[in-house]
Amino acid sequence: MLISMKAISWFLRVFCYLFETGISLALLLFGGLALLGGAASMKLETIPWWQGTALNYWLVGLGIFGLLCVGLAIMGKFRILIALWSLAVLVVLLRDVFVLPSVTFAGQSDFHDWLLITAGAAVAALGGMAALMRRRTT
Repeated sequence: MLISMKAISWFLRVFCYLFETGISLALLLFGGLALLGGAASMKLETIPWWQGTALNYWLVGLGIFGLLCVGLAIMGKFRILIALWSLAVLVVLLRDVFVLPSVTFAGQSDFHDWLLITAGAAVAALGGMAALMRRRTT
């Protein structure tokens, strides 16, 4: 039983690292392309707090921060950051996609896609918590 719990914990951590890397790279890519293209009126429904150039810089900054969180967690340092980052991603998705009426779905398949992304974020958040519980090897 102990081996299976270790395997589940390992799977959750690896899934968290991969999922959060993908999210962070997407943020970095969107923000970087918007900055390079000079997009001054960009707006994302899922991140309603910022718009325009400020949004572009925030996307780049959040993408870099997310990658830093993943990198530090993989190295076994400051694992609390990956737990907090993965939880923040899940909260933003739940709040801004399903709770607030800021996102409109373009049909059933779009809704299904958002459900899958949010489910992935939930599993990644569990992986972030599993990274916290990982024992240090000294």
